[in-house]
Amino acid sequence: MAAEWIDAEGFAERRLTGMILDLHNRKRERFSGDRTIHEFSRRILIERQDVIAAYTEGMTTLIERVIAQGAASGELEVDDVGQATGSVRDAVTIFLHPQFVGQASNGGTVTQERLRAVIATIHRPTAAARVSPSGRRTGLSSS
Repeated sequence: MAAEWIDAEGFAERRLTGMILDLHNRKRERFSGDRTIHEFSRRILIERQDVIAAYTEGMTTLIERVIAQGAASGELEVDDVGQATGSVRDAVTIFLHPQFVGQASNGGTVTQERLRAVIATIHRPTAAARVSPSGRRTGLSSS
């Protein structure tokens, strides 16, 4: 599901936000009120570090591809793609980690608005980013 956003149309900010929101929403559905899933996730975190490492590596690769595409197109002003990728990955972990997603599902403080704010905070639009592929000026925060 997340990989679909890599080659999707649109700006990197929108694709990155869409990817993380899709994953967040899917996990909210999965973890909403299901103690068995929470226990299973906790056991994986403790007993299967190899699974966690593989998942983290996969997510890092997807995030890096979107950031690299945005940097290459001039949409994102990034000095170091690897460093930016790590920062984004770390910043969005709260929206994807089973424990935090579970809290959000139970009326916690993690919300889609906060996720959008995180992505908007780390995004620094350049002049090229404010022009759509058709040449029309556009705002990046609108969907």
